[in-house]
Amino acid sequence: MKYKVYKNDAEWKKILSPEQFKVTRGERLVAVTWVQSLVRDPARRELLYELYQAREKLLKISPEAEETAQVNTAYMNLIRMWGDI
Repeated sequence: MKYKVYKNDAEWKKILSPEQFKVTRGERLVAVTWVQSLVRDPARRELLYELYQAREKLLKISPEAEETAQVNTAYMNLIRMWGDI
């Protein structure tokens, strides 16, 4: 699936204009949502994602190992340090 990034309000208004989506029968249902990252810095998010992947693999392979607990603790501490709550 391809996504398009709209860089200005004029492009958004064109896409979201009522003429684009005329409803002739029934009802119009709309859902609006957004996502905000807990960690602002993209480099930190990427590092956390890579650590998360390693953590998940360790949790599957050897959940009781000391190394798994260490990686899990490091991951959770970084989330707490870098997260904007």
